[in-house]
Amino acid sequence: MGKIILYGGTFDPVTSEHINVIKNLTLLNGVEKVVVIPNFQPPHKAQTTTSAFYRKEMLEISLKNISNVEISDFEISDKKAVYSYITVEHFKNLYPEKDLYFAMGTDMLECFSEWKNPEKILQNAGIILIERTNGGNTQNAIKNFEKTYGKKVLKISYKGKDVSSQEVRCRIYLNLDTQNLITEEVKEYIKNKNLYTPDRFYYYLSQILPEKRRWHTLGVILCGKKMAKKLKVDEKKVEIACLLHDNAKYLNYKDFNGFTLNNVPKQVVHQFLGAFIAENILAIKDEQIINAIKYHTTGKADMNLIEKIVFTADVIERGRDFDGVEKLRASVEKDFEKGFRDCICDLYFSLQQSGIYYLTEQAYLYYK
Repeated sequence: MGKIILYGGTFDPVTSEHINVIKNLTLLNGVEKVVVIPNFQPPHKAQTTTSAFYRKEMLEISLKNISNVEISDFEISDKKAVYSYITVEHFKNLYPEKDLYFAMGTDMLECFSEWKNPEKILQNAGIILIERTNGGNTQNAIKNFEKTYGKKVLKISYKGKDVSSQEVRCRIYLNLDTQNLITEEVKEYIKNKNLYTPDRFYYYLSQILPEKRRWHTLGVILCGKKMAKKLKVDEKKVEIACLLHDNAKYLNYKDFNGFTLNNVPKQVVHQFLGAFIAENILAIKDEQIINAIKYHTTGKADMNLIEKIVFTADVIERGRDFDGVEKLRASVEKDFEKGFRDCICDLYFSLQQSGIYYLTEQAYLYYK
């Protein structure tokens, strides 16, 4: 009996890694077809950036030369969020004599029990797992899934790179090179259709920060949003705070009327000026965002969760390479609160020679 593999996603936009995954799925033994299913609106995500029409066209451009691949408009034709169990039921009815499989990554497998009617998915399809670098603890996810549902997971040998559509969008917003994350055809399509135009915050940052600092900002955004998702915190607030955390890094505080300083070391001025700009120039009124910017360098005592996330992301984002950063990353991944405290302590001890600002001293005494 031949295999039909369902591979769904937002594909906003389709990345080179999506294409690699699809190619490898078609090569699995006994696979007759891989059905690629772009969502109209995934139930677990906020509004998609780009219309389904453009996302499907980018898929068609990217997959036109790959055999045994079909792009289905089953979900986008409904023009609403469609739960995966409904999609699986549809294709099982379409191919009743075939072995149906549903492909997903480790992050999806880890939260599979939170999906709508997961048992109905398993009644009609097996699970194929696509492991990805930095995509989660695959072995634990498989073990927990198989223990919970009594079903085996088929893990393919291909291990994907740590590439996401989110990163592609952020790079475009920040005017950074997308390198090999998307194909040249997709890049040209995005340019011709004027897709992924930055909002006013991204546009502002892209104009005032040099490229090196924008790469750092990208790393902080990706790291912060990953932690926010895991901790079930407002991802949009975290994204804005991470985006703007260094907005004043290269600005002179004397150029801003109404901004005053009192015995603030040069290296931390930008966090206070950045918060001032966010509130008074960019018109942000959310105190959680403003304060996350205001204390991202020094930390402080009794920080809220968004403040902790932005502070921690600034310390451990993937571009950091100081001694001990890998240990801090591992600590944060294992236990966020402990990892955050480790970051506070690391900052405190690293500043003992150069001088410790009072807010960092207070943070250390509070969290040590």
